[in-house]
Amino acid sequence: MGVLVMNKQITVFSGILFHDGKILMSQRDEVECPEAHMKWELPGGKCDFGETPQQAVKREFSEETGREIEVVKLLPYTGVNYWDYEWGKQQTLCFVFLCKLIKEGEPAKKDHHVADIKWIPIDEVKNFPTLPDMDLIVDLAKKELGLI
Repeated sequence: MGVLVMNKQITVFSGILFHDGKILMSQRDEVECPEAHMKWELPGGKCDFGETPQQAVKREFSEETGREIEVVKLLPYTGVNYWDYEWGKQQTLCFVFLCKLIKEGEPAKKDHHVADIKWIPIDEVKNFPTLPDMDLIVDLAKKELGLI
């Protein structure tokens, strides 16, 4: 009997956080998805049942980075990515919120999909291997903040 091949769709809400000319990013640890494995991304994830997207972003930031944030505004961006897994294909819808740092901290618990967390200088993000559309998302956030 072969491997069951299926398709599924998930929605992910992330946050972009600027502080002192840097963006807080996490490095994805997901060997099951070679295209995304060890790429840099914005902290975030799926909503838990009964949670708003904004609450999910705040929770994910706390879990993944230990930082307390305020969710400011949804950016005018909708990303759609397709990822291949052994079990089939996943369609991921991505939405990004502009966030503000409330309190620094250390990771409260390490998310199993986070290999590293780093403040990356805004102008150096393009030099890192990132998930799709990162340059576009950074530019949208910079425009929203009046940085361009």
